[in-house]
Amino acid sequence: MTVVTFDLWNTLVELSPSEARSYVLRRHALGRAWLAGNEGGRLPPGLAQVPVRVRREADRWEREGRVMTIAEQARRMARLARRRRSPGPYREALRALVRSLPVRPRDGALELLADLSSQGRRLGLISNLTLEPPEAVRELVERLGLGRYLEVLVFSSEVGSSKPDPRPFARALRALGGTPGEAVHIGDSYPSDVVGALAAGWRGAVLLLDPRRSPGPGGDARVARVHRLSEVPDALRRLLPPG
Repeated sequence: MTVVTFDLWNTLVELSPSEARSYVLRRHALGRAWLAGNEGGRLPPGLAQVPVRVRREADRWEREGRVMTIAEQARRMARLARRRRSPGPYREALRALVRSLPVRPRDGALELLADLSSQGRRLGLISNLTLEPPEAVRELVERLGLGRYLEVLVFSSEVGSSKPDPRPFARALRALGGTPGEAVHIGDSYPSDVVGALAAGWRGAVLLLDPRRSPGPGGDARVARVHRLSEVPDALRRLLPPG
């Protein structure tokens, strides 16, 4: 038996560059509106960047393998803005935002999942979530038809640690019933996906290259580099043992 897990954003699903920029701007605007509350819907100029500051801090935590939950981000924003706000409405607004995103499967994603599933591979998802409520992302996965193939969905906000920390990988492997020597992870981030899988002792990782990003160090036989999902089956044949 072999196990194959995937990253979500920019691996199995995607937004166009303009849609991704719009998403970031809408998130920041949502944070400002939540902080402003009923006070005219606007923040003083000195507080308008509070959501951006907290988001950057959450990103730094993620790179370190930690998770700043949505509730904690809300508390930090409220503290910086000196406002008394409940995190609940902020989370609900984020959920609605995720539901409205024009996300689509990446070219070849559904075909790849169907092919690997037909081969008897055990398939799962390992995704870092900082501002997307897990329940909204589960709905997205089902809406796009990915859920029929993915047996396990592992989200950093539910594990309490982010890739590259090995714990999300260990959680997925326990659920899928495999061993590290039988497992390969596929993602678009070298520091997160590749480093995390190798730190967890997995057999290897497939790096889906984006020309806008650095591919990361080369020369490791445990890492296959591909430019499109249609190249993944050949990469897996190189990394995984037969049978």
